[in-house]
Amino acid sequence: MSRLQQRKIKQNLYSWWSMILLLLLAILFVRATWNVYLKYHASRMNLLSLEERQEAILQREIELRAKITDLESEEGLEKEIREKFSVVKEGEKVLIITGKDEEVVIVPQEKSFFRSTTSWIKDLFR
Repeated sequence: MSRLQQRKIKQNLYSWWSMILLLLLAILFVRATWNVYLKYHASRMNLLSLEERQEAILQREIELRAKITDLESEEGLEKEIREKFSVVKEGEKVLIITGKDEEVVIVPQEKSFFRSTTSWIKDLFR
């Protein structure tokens, strides 16, 4: 190749048209890369969110298993019934503190589960 041919090739490579073409190609590549990066970033955020959600679900599972284990025992079952339905065993009394220091009222509790549940429901509407 002669010097003249090399010079023509160099002139064509460094011409305005070839620079504009190379700039457009570079812009297209950068844009495609940027779009891929945005998808990667969104996927990464989704992954982190799902990992946090999974950790919360696993923690909730541990809590529920502990509660199930507690409810399988007689004491745990009795405790849950007392908390949910405000009942006491036969012979036990309920102590009601009204806020006044001199007045403490002890009320005997009904003996049947049905009566205590109905009185609890009635108390809701008072």
